[in-house]
Amino acid sequence: MGGVLVRYDLELELDAMAELCAQPAEARGRLEELWSAEGLHTGRLSVRDLFQRLVSACGMKASYEAFIDACTVGCGPPVAGMEAIVGALYENHRLALLSNTNGAHWGRILARNGELMDKLAPHFLSFELGLAKPSPALYVHVARSLDLDPEQCLFVDDSLENVEGARRVGMHAIHFGDSRQLAEELEAYGVSIVSEG
Repeated sequence: MGGVLVRYDLELELDAMAELCAQPAEARGRLEELWSAEGLHTGRLSVRDLFQRLVSACGMKASYEAFIDACTVGCGPPVAGMEAIVGALYENHRLALLSNTNGAHWGRILARNGELMDKLAPHFLSFELGLAKPSPALYVHVARSLDLDPEQCLFVDDSLENVEGARRVGMHAIHFGDSRQLAEELEAYGVSIVSEG
């Protein structure tokens, strides 16, 4: 989702959260460690738990609402050209969303980009499933939930590690660079797309 469908800037979020702490420079390192922990994306660490840890460990001095604003500031608008691609695919293809995300990000992205996300249902969200990409079990779960074999799926991601994970279970996969490149690679699969980008 982030980096393919919508713009995402983790560094901006980490900076914004650190600024809410008593000692921003020290908090920045701790935040990076906590934010990248698999637990946040798999739901083992909730966003509220992360907030509480920052209050006790880093002197977080903001309200929970202010923290949510800071930890989602990096969730931006759609990536150029992707609304057109999703719209074109939606007409004739079965779509689904698989994302490593957390409850705060998902809520913010739905609020800002709900119409785009509606075209990508069902949504397979790591924090709800307890699994994160590139876990092979997650890709297999998604395929089975869609009543498909992995070989019948085409996966798109901006992380090469996630793309390689999908390929290891038999999925076709495209390493996303931008909407033009995606449209060109979709052509190789016989899917014609006219991109805005």
